[in-house]
Amino acid sequence: PAEAPAARIEVHLAERRLVLYTPSGAAAFPAAVGRPDAPTPAGRYNVAELIPYPGPPLGTRWIRLEPDLCSIHGTDEPWLVGDAVTPGCLRLYNKDVEFVFHRVAVGTPVEIYA
Repeated sequence: PAEAPAARIEVHLAERRLVLYTPSGAAAFPAAVGRPDAPTPAGRYNVAELIPYPGPPLGTRWIRLEPDLCSIHGTDEPWLVGDAVTPGCLRLYNKDVEFVFHRVAVGTPVEIYA
């Protein structure tokens, strides 16, 4: 298998923000996070699978994480990005998840902070 690029993702739940770090710099994106009754679980993850065009309601890209407790994907409801409204997953604007999708690989580390 190909080696993962030198990229990593940090998610700051309190700020509702995802930060992608690559050798060429960092980029931050607003994210919808888990609602109070179904919070996004903090912890260490890795990208397990990259799925283009997964279909509604996952937007244009799906970044499946392992362990399989949550994932990062686009949305068909962009007006909800930035709010605590999901059942635990992380939703980005489709243009943002596409940017991230093309800069990570299976094995990329993801750290989610409360």
